[in-house]
Amino acid sequence: MIPNHLIAQLQEQFNKTLPGMASQYKMAGSYRPVVSIEEAIEKQAKTAGILILVTKMDEDFHFLMIQRTTYDGAHSGQMAFPGGKKEPQDASILDTAIRECYEEIGIHISKSDILGALTPLFIPVSHFVVYPFLAYIDSPLQLIKDPTEVEEIYLFNIQDFFKPENIQDFSFQIQNQTMTVPSYRFQEQTVWGASAMILSEWYDLMQNLQD
Repeated sequence: MIPNHLIAQLQEQFNKTLPGMASQYKMAGSYRPVVSIEEAIEKQAKTAGILILVTKMDEDFHFLMIQRTTYDGAHSGQMAFPGGKKEPQDASILDTAIRECYEEIGIHISKSDILGALTPLFIPVSHFVVYPFLAYIDSPLQLIKDPTEVEEIYLFNIQDFFKPENIQDFSFQIQNQTMTVPSYRFQEQTVWGASAMILSEWYDLMQNLQD
């Protein structure tokens, strides 16, 4: 989906108006409240930075996701991106995303690897505003997962992942109610919630690339 000569084009897209919340909410459940970042900040939401890491394998482009470990929390066991809460030592939210990427999967990202930032997203269930960044690395990845936070690491072929037939309904229980949301179903993994919403905007951004 993004041949070598389009990487620069993709980077340029971040200087334009992003698809934003309209794109994100294509992959949200009808129950999910629409909350602007300004509203979330007023409500003293915590902040987190995450990285969508793109690399090339066997002449095809892939992106990396992790499966969280099982724990007593809102996002236990879910598919996600490397990232986490901003800490006092982080000079910026991008520094948070870079630090967390190294801590969770052992990958050093430099700021020169960053292509741009997608639209921040408020996650009501954990009261976080998440700031997503897209990075590209053209060297082989030497992955080292933190077993306390990462159950598994996945590299998904971009072109195959975003095929329309992979968008499927996903149902889960919350407070004795069954909720159904759109999700990406690929290689026996289900990506839903905030991660799916972030991917939806990235996908729409890539539709602006010219061959």
